[in-house]
Amino acid sequence: MKIAFINNMNNYFFAFTRYLRDAGVDAHVFVLKKTEDHFKPEADTFSDVSTLDYVHEMPYTVNYLFKLNPMVPSIKSYFSGFDIILACGPLIAFLAQEGIRVDVAIPYGSDFYSLPFEQFSIKKPISSLVKSFIAKKQREGLRMSRVIIIDETCDLYRLALKEIGVKAYNVGIPMLYSREFDEIEDASPQWSFLNSNDFVLFNHTRQWWKTKVDNELEDFDIYGGAKRNDKLIRAFATFVKCTKFQSPILVLFEYGADVLASKELITELKIDAFVKWMPVMHRKNILLGLKKATFASNAFRENEEGIGGVCYEALSVGTCLLNNISTIKEDKGHFFQDSPMIHVLSEEDILNVFIDYENDTLKYKKISKKSKSWYDKKVGVQLINQYIRLFTALNHNKKLTHLDSEIRDILIA
Repeated sequence: MKIAFINNMNNYFFAFTRYLRDAGVDAHVFVLKKTEDHFKPEADTFSDVSTLDYVHEMPYTVNYLFKLNPMVPSIKSYFSGFDIILACGPLIAFLAQEGIRVDVAIPYGSDFYSLPFEQFSIKKPISSLVKSFIAKKQREGLRMSRVIIIDETCDLYRLALKEIGVKAYNVGIPMLYSREFDEIEDASPQWSFLNSNDFVLFNHTRQWWKTKVDNELEDFDIYGGAKRNDKLIRAFATFVKCTKFQSPILVLFEYGADVLASKELITELKIDAFVKWMPVMHRKNILLGLKKATFASNAFRENEEGIGGVCYEALSVGTCLLNNISTIKEDKGHFFQDSPMIHVLSEEDILNVFIDYENDTLKYKKISKKSKSWYDKKVGVQLINQYIRLFTALNHNKKLTHLDSEIRDILIA
């Protein structure tokens, strides 16, 4: 069985491909020519990607009119040798335009709740006409897809499902290939400074708590920026003044609208000596440092819960993760409801976890171990067998779709 993953948003198709190949499946990933640096396979592996014969650059350029590069006269024939095709992003629309039915669509977000609903506007007639054309093809592509994988518990997705008129399954997605990092015993020299720290707090989200960014959050004036890193910084500042640990450290990254504001807050709290700022780097390098952390941290904003890359990354290496999951932990239908993430929202909540860790490190070692096993089972290596069953069924019977009980039985296991 030969499988094509077309597009590579967030690098999860690259991870998916690697897991499948480990299981003996002939999987290939096709990366767009214009791909942001952190979404390229090179960002997630220390291997030389140029030597990997299953990683390909798309042999054409997709422009707004979906015209093919002359070097590929027929994209349909180009992919005819693949038994199963997966796609995400506007490539779903492009493939629909070319008459290619996607077997499994795995939208990453805006390609599902935003792109399909772009409309013509007289204020911008040319660009909006193009966008409305792509929107139409995106809707067609999604409706043509035999199976759609997406989190239907999210309100944005649930509304889009209804508007487009399709059904989806909420199944985990292998967001990153953790096996490579499981095998690395020690961090690179870049993280050697952590060897002398007995408490490591890792925060590799963007710094966003004080600055209003493009009116992205309607209730910003009430709750602040999406990450509320300031709560974490303040809790840590209180902790270093009372802890028995000899060398606690907070690791932050030069990323986000509030880097300067966070630096000023750190100076105001007089904890500069306990903070290390790191440059923006590839995920593969972040993971090596994250493995050495006591706690990882995501976001602590009221009225805003998020499960993003930071969460997957921390869980994948078995690092205890602090995050606001106030409603998620009560929602039995939510995919992450049973995850070992530690719910914290206030500055006091965060501080109490630090103090509790100091008094009962064994408790958190168990959470760390559970984090890794949860990741492997729900969004890692153990998830792959479920997908192999899905691909095998779809390949064996080309008429099967999400409406058939055979597919439901596989995906609702």
